[in-house]
Amino acid sequence: MTARADAEQWLADHEIQIAAAELRRFVQVWTDLARRYPDSEDAAVRDAALHAAVRYIGGYLTPADVGKTLAKARAKADEAMAAARQVAVMAVDDGAPEATTARDVGVDRMALRKWLGKR
Repeated sequence: MTARADAEQWLADHEIQIAAAELRRFVQVWTDLARRYPDSEDAAVRDAALHAAVRYIGGYLTPADVGKTLAKARAKADEAMAAARQVAVMAVDDGAPEATTARDVGVDRMALRKWLGKR
């Protein structure tokens, strides 16, 4: 299939209709994102970018909108990191192995050691 056909199929699969004049721009975006996120495990990220592109092309999403969303997501990520760090430090203080704790929290052991004040 061609990039245009793939892009049109994606739009149809997601029940999205865009004006014919906007389709050319969307196909360009589709092609760029297919290169940037080529793997199947990238599908959720690619779809998020495609949905944002459709909303932007249609005039429903601005850089300020996505900036606000990103700021909120970063704040949530900071909160989650603080919670993970605190629990990991406390678990190691209570005798949990560093390697296991780091793996369970989803960080490398050196990050955990830094949290613990070790080098």
